[in-house]
Amino acid sequence: MMENKYNFFDILDTYNNTVSKKVKNKKGLIRFESNKMAYISNLYNNLINKKYMYNKYNIFVIHEHKYRIIMAPNIFDKIINHYITNYFLNKN
Repeated sequence: MMENKYNFFDILDTYNNTVSKKVKNKKGLIRFESNKMAYISNLYNNLINKKYMYNKYNIFVIHEHKYRIIMAPNIFDKIINHYITNYFLNKN
């Protein structure tokens, strides 16, 4: 049997300590918070079952000082990006 290298509580910690504090889309954050444990559990299960797929970017225009097109990952992808970086790529 293969060892599970993913940890549910590390994913939850990544969301609580990193992603939730940096997300600028507050409406999306509130929606995520309403079902946080189910979403984190779903992310974890998709990772251990090798079913996780990145989602489409959120694309929007801002016009502070000049017009810019912004392409931002959604909250699920942000959690996974930070989780992989913090727990796998930054290990000494």
